[in-house]
Amino acid sequence: MNLLGLPQEVLVHILLQLDTPSLLVCGQVNVFAPYLLPSEPLLNEHQVCHYCKTLLELSALQYKYALARSGKVDGPATGVPVKDRLAALERYEEAWHAATQIQDPQLPATRPQSYRCLPFSGSAIPFISGRELKLYLPASPTRRIRSKVWSFDLEGIQIDAAYCTTDLSQNLLVLCGQKAAPTNVYECHILSLSDAVIVPEGAAAIPILTVAASTPSVSQDNENLKVVVCGDLLAWTWVDDLTHLRVFNWKSGQVVWSNSHDYLIYFAFLGQRCLAVAHHCAEYLRVYTIDPDTPAQMPLPAQSELPDVPDMRIFLLPPTEDAYDCYACIQGIASSKPSGRSDQRTLFVPDPASTVLAIVLQTASHLPYSNIVWRPGSQDYIVVIPTRTLLAHTEPATASKSYPPISSDHPSPHGPIPWQSWGESCSRLLPITPRLRWISSGLHVVGSKCLIVSGRPHSEAVLDIFVCDFHPFAEDNRTEGEDQDRATAHLYMDTSNVLTGVETLKGPIRNRLPFRVVHKVVKYDPAITYQWGNLSTALLEDGVVCMVRRRHRSSF
Repeated sequence: MNLLGLPQEVLVHILLQLDTPSLLVCGQVNVFAPYLLPSEPLLNEHQVCHYCKTLLELSALQYKYALARSGKVDGPATGVPVKDRLAALERYEEAWHAATQIQDPQLPATRPQSYRCLPFSGSAIPFISGRELKLYLPASPTRRIRSKVWSFDLEGIQIDAAYCTTDLSQNLLVLCGQKAAPTNVYECHILSLSDAVIVPEGAAAIPILTVAASTPSVSQDNENLKVVVCGDLLAWTWVDDLTHLRVFNWKSGQVVWSNSHDYLIYFAFLGQRCLAVAHHCAEYLRVYTIDPDTPAQMPLPAQSELPDVPDMRIFLLPPTEDAYDCYACIQGIASSKPSGRSDQRTLFVPDPASTVLAIVLQTASHLPYSNIVWRPGSQDYIVVIPTRTLLAHTEPATASKSYPPISSDHPSPHGPIPWQSWGESCSRLLPITPRLRWISSGLHVVGSKCLIVSGRPHSEAVLDIFVCDFHPFAEDNRTEGEDQDRATAHLYMDTSNVLTGVETLKGPIRNRLPFRVVHKVVKYDPAITYQWGNLSTALLEDGVVCMVRRRHRSSF
């Protein structure tokens, strides 16, 4: 059989240019029949389909299928045959299905016995012993990522380290903390990860960023001090009498965006120029486009509302039933793009187009004088949204053709965009079972993966950990074990594709974002009392979970 007289390798190259849905169509119907050469004998549809399927069974095309099903794209590693890449990806997926350790999450055997792990974001785990900081990158053998350890002497910086973040694609570490004196001063140290040590970052015009709180901090809770890096932008939040969110261009040291609010402010970068912001008692999400080269107006007055500016879009969240006088109270917002180390050329990486944003909503009865009373029947919800959907509405001129179409239902380019116009067709809403001991700090997102942590009723020693993976082909290769995990997850959250009878939300609600889930139970010594409200969690790229409470850490 001959299609257009082309050799097989040319046909394979053409097929590799197709997206995955088009490849699936090629394997299911007789789409090539019109392109057979006249000299070809008359073939029936079954024979042509068989030939197409034979082409699609070649390693190069099977690898493309496997990448799509796992939410990955090909990595920068060179000199590795496609067959070996495919085998490595299959082993990686087997580990995911079995909830086994894809990475080696154990800290080095040479670590000191007495240490504390800092709350963090990024790919590397920080722990402190005495006045030394160790930063540990776990190995991922299947992806050919080697483990790495960096050391840093804290004697030279006079802060009580409280939070750190890494961007390994830029070999960047940002370490934040409170100065010993005066106690109302916070510092962010911008550092570079060299071969084995940590040194000041030479590209930073101001290697130490400083802010002064109006009152000394009364807590080292990680929710009160957090920093996230995305490209040239660094977002930093801290709490005194108000919650402050300030965005710096860390290379120039300039403040390029800032806001203060009575309520806690939650934020996530959607891209190197887009920041999603929300706060308590709001039914909407705001996305700001930030120019990293334009300084913010200083001084910055405290504001009771997030600023309305031209470079901003308002996205309404799932509507609540007016009859119950409910408000959506945002408890968390998380999004982090994986950042591979620049000197480690991995076989495959998470697909950046599948990155999601996760928001926790709570419904509450709103009474006069801004008092909020939680009703016994109130529920929490986790809303998972592809970030590309928000970007498509925020930056229509640069939106990819693969983005969902932008609706014109909202009245003006800067007016609120209804949930039905932007989120309903591509998101997933997960109502949390009311009996669940939901841990609000147990929500974390990296790429397309979302961590959900819950405690069991009447048990302080058992945690249920769910890692969900959201992308268009997530349900295409679910195993029996994953189906069991999904059934377990359904006991804690409603995973139905159509939600009906949800008391506090207008319905029905159709969930159109596919996902898969793995579940693991973590048990602790029941003699130890854990205050899970103080739990800090982190999710690494391969689904490894780190949970930090004082000197305790668990991962899988």
